[in-house]
Amino acid sequence: MDIKNLDLNLLKVFDAVYRSRNLTRAAREMSLSQPAISYSLGKLREFFKDPLFVREGNVMMPTSRAEALNKDVKAALSLIRDILDHGGGTPPSQSSRTFVVGTSDYCHLTLMPDLLCQLSQKAPAMTVRTLRCTMAQRIAGLEDGSLDLVLAGVGGAKPNLKTQTLFTDDEVCIVGPDSPVDCDEMRLEDLGQYPIIRYQMSPMEKIHPFHQLDSRKIQLKIRAITDQELMVPMLVARTGSIGIVGRRLALSFQKQLKLRILPLVGMETRFLVRQYWHPRQDRDPVHTWFRNLMQKTAVDRYGELPSDSE
Repeated sequence: MDIKNLDLNLLKVFDAVYRSRNLTRAAREMSLSQPAISYSLGKLREFFKDPLFVREGNVMMPTSRAEALNKDVKAALSLIRDILDHGGGTPPSQSSRTFVVGTSDYCHLTLMPDLLCQLSQKAPAMTVRTLRCTMAQRIAGLEDGSLDLVLAGVGGAKPNLKTQTLFTDDEVCIVGPDSPVDCDEMRLEDLGQYPIIRYQMSPMEKIHPFHQLDSRKIQLKIRAITDQELMVPMLVARTGSIGIVGRRLALSFQKQLKLRILPLVGMETRFLVRQYWHPRQDRDPVHTWFRNLMQKTAVDRYGELPSDSE
């Protein structure tokens, strides 16, 4: 293969199709027409002598050749971005890079609004694309390059990933205005007395309090299970059920939904919110700048200085 026969812009098309698994979404992301994306994909197939993506329903599934190429294409695009951003002395704050961040409802609410305000002032050309996904999907995204950064309030990340604590929080019990609960704290042994809204993103992933309850074989009266954490306060407020969420999330809804916040007694409730990234991006100047801004946003908001800060 001769690189002079390959338009490097085609690598961006490959990356967009690989991440989106959809020609229409890839075209929208690149501000191109779908026929233009299809034409570019045809050129890529001709160059690599492989279909690269095979349609399964509405999804473009990568072939084994595309899977093998993906890591190198990500690395090449990252290097090109780095050269363009810094080769001429351009500071990171003037970068037009798009950061893809894997996160949860909780981190969306507690970090993203303040971060976007900071970006609008300090790096107005930079954009953020967030993807709501499970921790397993976030780890996979960091490893295959489809995610630049992960925000998470749970553990379980692989030890090869780089990590930094942003702030701490604790899980609390929330009670709506029509709830029969009349105590000032919720004891472990009392949780089973009331209908509860359970937050769980996937069958294989449980937030820490429910993992503790299940391991202790506490029988709960499950009213509903939702994979959207922001729905828990709303369902609690309107159904008379109780729920368990992070305190900072609960405080965001307390006044609007007339919630009562009760400490959980008899179980470990403290958790750390961290940002994770792959070691290959550790020395990327723009990535480092973005991570530092994320940390500063958390410190300014919650008044904590993480012990494992860079």
